[in-house]
Amino acid sequence: MREVVAMKSGIRKVQRDDEVRADNGQTRPLDRDTRQASRRSGKAARKTRFAPQELEEFRQVLLEKRRELVGDVDHLRSEAAQRGSGSSVSDMTSIPSDLADQGTDTWEQTFTFGLIENKWLLLREIDEALQRVENRTYGVCMGTNKMISKARLRVIPWTKYCIDYANELEEIRHG
Repeated sequence: MREVVAMKSGIRKVQRDDEVRADNGQTRPLDRDTRQASRRSGKAARKTRFAPQELEEFRQVLLEKRRELVGDVDHLRSEAAQRGSGSSVSDMTSIPSDLADQGTDTWEQTFTFGLIENKWLLLREIDEALQRVENRTYGVCMGTNKMISKARLRVIPWTKYCIDYANELEEIRHG
């Protein structure tokens, strides 16, 4: 469905359902989370109740956590690369290494890659939360379109679900 929007200049502009109008009158596509919430609830995603200064505080918390995770990922990557580069003493001296040592090295590298993947998933969630801050939909549950409690956002600032909806999802996952 398309909505026709009249502009001050008398020019008519078409805005699609999957777009959002910025304060400057320009339209841009909705982020993935906002589209999903809109589809689930059957109506447009609700705007946040937070004042601009509160949104900025949450934005800063999210950015700080993001910087921390990027540093962790960089450290883990260099650690994994160092293990994978064959820089162990046994490789340097051409002495056949113990199979148990090789197994341990492989396990540690696999474990490190798993940690990296988990941190990347969290980074993606933080980036999506930052997008919601920008769209002024931060703090709105993506499942119910209800407001998420400020206490929950202080503990998990990247959360996209209110506690009730998160509990429902958890029950569904674990039967």
